[in-house]
Amino acid sequence: AYVEHLYKKRDELPLFARTFLLKTIHLEGNNRAMEEDIVRDLMNKIKVSPTSAYFEEKEDLPWVFHSSLRTTAMILQTLIEIQREPASAAQIIRWLTKEEQTRCMSTQDNAYFFYALDEYFRRYEAEEAEFRVEVKLAGKTILEHFFAKRTEEISQQRIEMASLEKGEKLPLYIHKEGEGRMYYEVRMNYAPTGKLEPRDEGMVVFKSFQTLDGKGIEDSFQLGDLVIVNLKVVIPQVRHFVVLDDPLPAGFVPVNLSFETESTELARELEKRREQPWWQGFRHVEMYKEKILLFADYLAPGIHTYTYLVRVTTPGTYSLPATRIEEMYTPEVFGRSGEGEIVVK
Repeated sequence: AYVEHLYKKRDELPLFARTFLLKTIHLEGNNRAMEEDIVRDLMNKIKVSPTSAYFEEKEDLPWVFHSSLRTTAMILQTLIEIQREPASAAQIIRWLTKEEQTRCMSTQDNAYFFYALDEYFRRYEAEEAEFRVEVKLAGKTILEHFFAKRTEEISQQRIEMASLEKGEKLPLYIHKEGEGRMYYEVRMNYAPTGKLEPRDEGMVVFKSFQTLDGKGIEDSFQLGDLVIVNLKVVIPQVRHFVVLDDPLPAGFVPVNLSFETESTELARELEKRREQPWWQGFRHVEMYKEKILLFADYLAPGIHTYTYLVRVTTPGTYSLPATRIEEMYTPEVFGRSGEGEIVVK
């Protein structure tokens, strides 16, 4: 009766508690429908990126050991244990190992982290690896390798796009023969041609301009003006090691307010406009003549902003380059604004 009561109230429970409820129902073994409902509820909460996945609690409460890392580990361990392992199990393990390397984990984080790793290992990697891999692109073998026993060895191949047929579909064939689990990754780096449109691949970035008195500017600027540049980043889930590259159009130069030659009044005015405390969001800034680079080791889900000044120095019509943001070590997670055109009079 108590289990049924908690099942009816499950939407009020954190994911961590729901996972224990799932374990209990599975051990009782007499209500498959309730079990399936909770598995579906949990999988509906998964946050997926191209190379990783995790389960996000509504809030992390580290002082009581409540965290998305602990919850993610517990959910993965449980789903494997009850033989409902998700197709994204390897992506979840990748997220967990990245978190373990980039954050200070509590004792409970560590305990559940290794609990999940052990369950994953016994389910997927108990077998000694001994297999041959062949990779073909457009019918041509581009990589062939034999893996024996447990190893951290990596075999890789790089193909220049210039060597491939233009305008043709090129099938990629990956064949494994033998025992053991194989992990592989295929990446494509490219430079698009033509005008860039805004793109959301896990992060969104907006760029806008305004005068010192707060009036918005679209695409027409006055020579000699000081202009405020507003950058806004929206992310749906935690991101690590993020870089934002904001190139300036010709005719603009950034104003470095840390120089003694610049107005302290301007610095104070800009500080008033900051929507985030200095300890949140982007923690490191590099300012060049032609661009601004922003860096963050960790970005929480939500909206992050950054504001800086530029001086309009040269009249003319210029291209406004796209602003790009990405995770440095998983660049397939990125976003960019669109390109445009500005006029300086």
